[in-house]
Amino acid sequence: MNNEIRRTCRGFAELLVRLGIATEEQAATGLAEAAGIGMDLDEEFEDAEELTFLVGDCGLGFQTPEKVSGDLEDGYKELLLDAAACSGGAVVVDDVELVKDEDGDEYLHFRRNGRSIWHLTEHLSDSTRYMDWNAAFEAIGDLVPGNDDPRSFWQLDEESYDAWWLLMTPDQAQGLKEFGLAMPVELGNGVRDGMPTAEPETLA
Repeated sequence: MNNEIRRTCRGFAELLVRLGIATEEQAATGLAEAAGIGMDLDEEFEDAEELTFLVGDCGLGFQTPEKVSGDLEDGYKELLLDAAACSGGAVVVDDVELVKDEDGDEYLHFRRNGRSIWHLTEHLSDSTRYMDWNAAFEAIGDLVPGNDDPRSFWQLDEESYDAWWLLMTPDQAQGLKEFGLAMPVELGNGVRDGMPTAEPETLA
């Protein structure tokens, strides 16, 4: 199937629609954005990764920034809210915060559909704008809907910094691989519904 699709903005948009990742309206919006900055929609690209920006122009997925533009806690909040939005309402995130305990250990805390999730974080300093990517990736995996939903989060670009991500089924991901995208990381759901939750390192 994908051998017939050219590595152009228009071809990539058509593929997103064909795979059921984007609607016709979302694809049209993305192409209009690209054309608006003077891009040739039919220009061939040797590297399919150069086209992943169109995911954002179509209003799809989310991006993992190399570093946040402001407050680190706000950076985590924006990332997790954007990732949760990919589920179409199946996963709701709130109360995203960085919390230090009495020993000085810092945790990323958020609520997933009302349930508290905690991940230990390590940052270079209190003023750093670089996320703990191990904690961030684990948190993103927590936002996969799970249960009977077959989708996982897939990283489209080779490098994690500034990479675009989509929540997709295995068949959709395979379609993008055949188009030439690296897809080096898949994040599934590590959350077990119905398990008790408690503050870290407490008897509960």
